[in-house]
Amino acid sequence: MKKILFVIVLASSLISFAFAAHAIHDTQIDGAKFPLVGADPDKLYNFITKAKPNYSKWNLWPGTKEMSSAKGPHGALVSIYANKVAVDSMKDEKGMADGSIIVMENYKSDKNLESCTVMYKIKDYNPEAGDWFWVKYAAPNGYVEESGKVASCIDCHSDRKAGDFLFSTR
Repeated sequence: MKKILFVIVLASSLISFAFAAHAIHDTQIDGAKFPLVGADPDKLYNFITKAKPNYSKWNLWPGTKEMSSAKGPHGALVSIYANKVAVDSMKDEKGMADGSIIVMENYKSDKNLESCTVMYKIKDYNPEAGDWFWVKYAAPNGYVEESGKVASCIDCHSDRKAGDFLFSTR
């Protein structure tokens, strides 16, 4: 009887451990336990702002610094951050890895944050545009101004298709 009870306890423990390990795996992004976000701008916003560390503690995009001068639609000044997946995949000649997230803070010339624009690489999301999911959040509350297959983002970045739609070199 003790042997049967031991086997049942052991089996249920192993099954519980397997489910827990699988659940943790499914919710890991850059080592943070957070739900996988997919093409959902609200979940993405929660991940980049509430996960520890949040995006402001990620690496700056190589060759940039905080409040770099900028041109175009992103404002007079920008700070660009990349998650670990993006930084690690910069070494790869094949392009950015799925799960890469690039966050650009867009500032006015008076250094007030105007918005944040995000590129999030999602496997098979939009092959014509490098599988990037695009979002523009208004500051300071994160209101979603645009998201998804944003035509203005794709149009502007389309001449960079050979560089995985990125303006900065890796």
